[in-house]
Formats: sequence, structure tokens, C-alpha cells
Amino acid sequence: MKWQRSPWRSKGHLRRQWLVHFHPKMPQKVISRYRKIQSDRLRVVEGHETLQLLLDADVMLCDTSSIITEFAVLRKPVVTFRNLSPQPHMVNVNQAAGIGPALEQALSRPDALMRAIERHVLETHPRNDGRCSERIIAATDSLVARGLGHLRPKPPNLRRHLSMRRQLHYYRFH
Repeated sequence: MKWQRSPWRSKGHLRRQWLVHFHPKMPQKVISRYRKIQSDRLRVVEGHETLQLLLDADVMLCDTSSIITEFAVLRKPVVTFRNLSPQPHMVNVNQAAGIGPALEQALSRPDALMRAIERHVLETHPRNDGRCSERIIAATDSLVARGLGHLRPKPPNLRRHLSMRRQLHYYRFH
């Protein structure tokens, strides 16, 4: 879920607009409930194109997802709820009552949080020159030209494979 600063005020307070985007595996029952309560302040955004949402939002509310890093790269704060691995560049809360204050804190963009976000961005995305796709294409072309013969084969990891099969209750072997 993302919380967007709205351009209009109501009764002297800045109103917020919730843009809700669910994970593709979210049960349709939950999504339907949110669709029913949509208003000018709560909008369910569907589809796979999240870039515009990331650009529009001032802060993101999320639990544990890779989209947190994508949002932080935009140098915007993220509030996480019961994150499995909270980091300094996030405002993490473990109780639902803490979400509102955490969002207000994030929207105020405190210096310490913004410095932590900047450090995270530099660690995860150090090349900010807009030429990443060009580097990827060049590396791919180089690999295609050289072939795969120079690469070592991946070692078999039977222990991991058996462990995963046990967790998934999948014992069929090919």
C-alpha cells in the first residue's frame, strides 16, 4: 500500500490519498472488499505497471517485499509493518496502532532517515547514470559471443533439493 500526499486540503489539514496495490497472489475476496470501499481518498490500483505509483507516492506502507528497494531508490521513505528484516532505511512498526505515527514521521522526512535511505541507495544502486540497460546489453552480447563453455557447471546440491521437496511435500522424481 502506498500513501500519497494529496494536493488539496480539508479543514486546514492536508488530506491523504491511499493508493492500494495488491500482490498478484492476494485472494480476490480481499481485493473485492477494498474495491467496494473506494472513494476519493482510497483507490485500488490494479495491473502490473507499478512505476507510476512509485513516482506518485510520497511514502510507501509495505510488509516485506522487493518493491521496498525499488521505492527507496527514488529516495522516498518506506514504512514497514512487521518486516522480517527491518533496516535503518525503513520505519518499521510491529503494532497496527504505530502505523499512523510512523507514516507521519516518514512524511516529515527526518534527516537521519533520509541519510539512511541515501546510504541504502548508494549500496544497492551505486550507478545512477541511467546507463544500466546499456551495460546489461553489452554484458549479454559478450556472453553470447563467448558462449557458455568458459563457465563452470553449477554443483549439484542434493541436500537443498531434498529439503525443498520435503517442505513442498513433493516426492516425485523424474
